[in-house]
Amino acid sequence: TLVCGAIPVSLEDTGTWLRALAAGTGRGARCQELIDAELDHVVPLLDRAVHRGLLGRRAVVAAPGEWLPSLVRCLQEDLGIIVTAALARTRHDVLRETWDQDAPLHTDPSIEGLNRAVGDARARGGLDLIIGSNWERNALEAGHRTVPFVEFGYPQRQAWFLRPTPHLGYTGVLTWAERLLAAVSATR
Repeated sequence: TLVCGAIPVSLEDTGTWLRALAAGTGRGARCQELIDAELDHVVPLLDRAVHRGLLGRRAVVAAPGEWLPSLVRCLQEDLGIIVTAALARTRHDVLRETWDQDAPLHTDPSIEGLNRAVGDARARGGLDLIIGSNWERNALEAGHRTVPFVEFGYPQRQAWFLRPTPHLGYTGVLTWAERLLAAVSATR
């Protein structure tokens, strides 16, 4: 059985995932060349996006539990965003044992729990972004709907893509940067 670890959302988790896949398939020698070429392409673009408007932004993130650790790593380590709260849409509390992030982790949040996390984040220094599904968008109290919202996950009813727009891997990190930068830039 081939086990590749966390879902490859962040740069680090993508490299780890590719190395595990390469080791499992006997292609380790070619793997590092691929990783280096991808990073040479992606990192300068990310630097521009981060310095143009993402560095130091504050976000609340709601995502499926299997996505959350790597997504939070991507936001914090790759995009310079401060995650003030992470809401795992899962009924299983398995993440709590392995959660290695500074942001408080809320598992299977209710409507009240979501709004409390957003309200707390706004009270503790502001909030620049909310990332979540259409469920979270609809569950927000009217006072929280002024915060830019980036829709991700299921259900998704506001974000439409007419070209390949991966949210995984090295290109996925660029997708995240592009979408988040567009959301915070629209409020300037």
